[in-house]
Amino acid sequence: VCLGVPIGSFGVKIKGSPGAVVAAALAAFAHQLSSVFERERLQDRLQHYTDRLEVLNEFNQLIASGIQLSKMTRMIARESAYRFSADVAFCALLTEAGDELDLQGAYGCPSNAFPALLSVSDSLLSHSVRLGGIMSVPDLEHKDDPTLQFLRAMGITCIHCCTVEVLGETLGAIILGFRAVTFLDEDESAMFEEFAQGAAVAIGNARTRE
Repeated sequence: VCLGVPIGSFGVKIKGSPGAVVAAALAAFAHQLSSVFERERLQDRLQHYTDRLEVLNEFNQLIASGIQLSKMTRMIARESAYRFSADVAFCALLTEAGDELDLQGAYGCPSNAFPALLSVSDSLLSHSVRLGGIMSVPDLEHKDDPTLQFLRAMGITCIHCCTVEVLGETLGAIILGFRAVTFLDEDESAMFEEFAQGAAVAIGNARTRE
């Protein structure tokens, strides 16, 4: 128990009934164990909130800098790759027709390694773009999706895609690619969504200025 909340249990096997001294020692050990566990958990939570604050600060600086949309998307791709340790990353914006993604920002691959436009009408990406949130494909090499063939050609075997939207309007998506199967835990998924929300605000402001 830590801070009045049960967090687990441990057991010991002894011969006979434990005396008062043994019982007191076990109680002290249980308290120490719970304190160590809670300290680690609080440190992880603090790091998570610190990372979230850094993301928001970075986007606030981007918005205030007044850079062009094309440079903005490249910076978003680079920062997303850095934040989530991705091998490649793309910041893609929906075209006016809404049926294709324009890969304006890319990081981790040469410009001739990916197409300029990706169809979302018959692609795995349509799920994320149309429904919002995060879409994960940990087994990309087993998916028959010609739209994403360029990723498999780079050796990418796993992708995570998050919708970029603001005020209910879908602007595009951020795509993270990994050469090894990579899963996002609960904190990382929450941070990915917040990163995409910050990107949406920055992109919206850049479009307004242009």
